[in-house]
Amino acid sequence: MKKFVFLFLLISQNIYSYPTTITKYRTCKTCHLTASGGTILNDYGRGMSEAFMSTWSTEDEAREFFIDDSSSFDWGMDYRHLTLSGGRLGSPVNFPMVLDFDGAIHVNPKLTLVGSIGYFGSERVLESRENYGQLELFKMSTLRFGYFISNLGINTNDHSLAIKRIAGLSRGSETYNIELWNLNDWFQTFYTVSSKEFYIENGDKNFYRIATPDGSQAHRLRFSTVMVPKWEFGFNYLTSDDYKMNGIFVKGSLFKDQYIFYERDVAENETAIYARTGYFIFKGFDFFTEFDTYQNSVSRFTNFYFGFDWMVRPRIELSFKINLGQGEDQGQMHLWL
Repeated sequence: MKKFVFLFLLISQNIYSYPTTITKYRTCKTCHLTASGGTILNDYGRGMSEAFMSTWSTEDEAREFFIDDSSSFDWGMDYRHLTLSGGRLGSPVNFPMVLDFDGAIHVNPKLTLVGSIGYFGSERVLESRENYGQLELFKMSTLRFGYFISNLGINTNDHSLAIKRIAGLSRGSETYNIELWNLNDWFQTFYTVSSKEFYIENGDKNFYRIATPDGSQAHRLRFSTVMVPKWEFGFNYLTSDDYKMNGIFVKGSLFKDQYIFYERDVAENETAIYARTGYFIFKGFDFFTEFDTYQNSVSRFTNFYFGFDWMVRPRIELSFKINLGQGEDQGQMHLWL
């Protein structure tokens, strides 16, 4: 059965990675505060959201409220509203999904402190999901330390996907990490050590539950090359005391206004595959197809979507997709600006 998903976002200052920017720039740090994307935009990123990412905009519309460009403080607000209907639902589900505030203090040119607080999910639980420091060691190397979701694979912001769950990176699975990244014109390397217990989420999709013993560590490595213009090729590796995973990923563009994502991750008796291709019909409007599948020794699910993302203005996005697959969680989507 089909499930229709409609996601409405209003007054969003936290702009997440967008397909057109992923293929245009070699690293997320061009527009974002961190090389993992997400969280808060830098001044260039805000300007780009006005210049080519949104259908309509006015000058300085994407700037922070009451904060000028020279300020040592940055902040962002993210509000998302979700509506689900059809499929296995008896009646439509409609609720505010996120109301989140993020702030960054630039202590000096090399050290930045970031914190957040907000309400998440239909239960409206007040949480602080990201608290970390970021220290620039050298021109191309940075150390991030604290509480956050680490970087792996194509780094899409939809944490409901199988490639996220198999790596222990589903929504709400932030861990205490030390992350070192090195970025240059040819290669990108992220190495993360997670000291908090992590797990592979199970439930309707029958993911195995894998947990590291208390006090143990999980190690994640993401390595990629960006030598080919508009393309990135890389591999993932995760290891802990009782769990290992490896994978490959590709993202790029064959021609103007089109993009392709692909990632395949494999653990013992488990495989997760994600693919997405899209085309920008007009400025700010992305029509896409998406494939999300997971298989282990006892079960398999496949979700296949058609949909669109439309950044109407720098602070407003509309997203819609239809699931034509057979997954038990048909239509679940966490895709936002």
